[in-house]
Amino acid sequence: MATANQPPLDPQIAAALRQHLVPLLAGFTRKITVAQVTGASGSIGDIGIDKIVLGSATIGHLTLQGTSLDIRSGTAYLQNVRIVLQLQLSVDWWYDLGFTSNNGTVNLGSLSFGVNVGNVLVPSLGDIPVSIPTLDIANLVANISPINNLDLGGADLQGLKVTNTTVAADGFRLTGIGLGAVSVANAQVPRTLVDATNVQRFTPKGNILVPSVQVGQIKFPSSNVANIQTTAGVAFQGIASRRGVGANLGIFGFTFWITPVAYINIGSMLLSNVSISGAVNSASVQNVSVPVDIQGINLKTIDILQLDVNSISL
Repeated sequence: MATANQPPLDPQIAAALRQHLVPLLAGFTRKITVAQVTGASGSIGDIGIDKIVLGSATIGHLTLQGTSLDIRSGTAYLQNVRIVLQLQLSVDWWYDLGFTSNNGTVNLGSLSFGVNVGNVLVPSLGDIPVSIPTLDIANLVANISPINNLDLGGADLQGLKVTNTTVAADGFRLTGIGLGAVSVANAQVPRTLVDATNVQRFTPKGNILVPSVQVGQIKFPSSNVANIQTTAGVAFQGIASRRGVGANLGIFGFTFWITPVAYINIGSMLLSNVSISGAVNSASVQNVSVPVDIQGINLKTIDILQLDVNSISL
């Protein structure tokens, strides 16, 4: 409307402005800003996830305390067995002449000879107890299989709150309609109902980080393993108690000692019908990092009560 001090706008000029300027202004990019959306309570009828893909998990440190195992094998087949028997020789001597005495030990070296035993079949191995007081493993990498068709059932919502929401983040255009500044101070909706919401893929940029996990005693019952085949040779040694023969000549004496040592080398070993049982007193896992990719999130029957929308501006 023209004021008393201004002449009225020429009708032709006003028509031209409406024809050209208003559509031009209507083409400007607009965004709708919602300061806050709150919901008192609500419920979700069903939550379904098609697939959760967990990448390679990196474990910074794994500590097992008090690991004990009992191993029993039905049969053991040893291939290319070779035994080297070594006899370590030494002599202890002494003398006592009354006015002087002395003693000592002389190492006489060793005698060795080898025996090729060939293949050996052991009909049965009894319980083989294995005890590991502390086992520390650093920088483990574990591959975790995807979780498919996860159904979490329904869920309840409390205190829904969304702050500073921008609708059409990149803006939108209105063609043929001119809007000035529009604002709504407060809008209340008593209830809103959404039939279904689907998210095709949700991939967090960061990994899931678990700083530390402590687990108490773990017992694993006896389990059967068909066969255990070694892929490399097995070597060990056994030392028997030394045997001695001595002589006492009054003022002089000696003891001749023999210590047998057996070196056993097995080319390969096959254990059949193996059963393993054991326990771990405690386990500690530190610094676990897992990448996550969630595919196919389905939310059905979303019912939100008392939805408040504050300060909508355009």
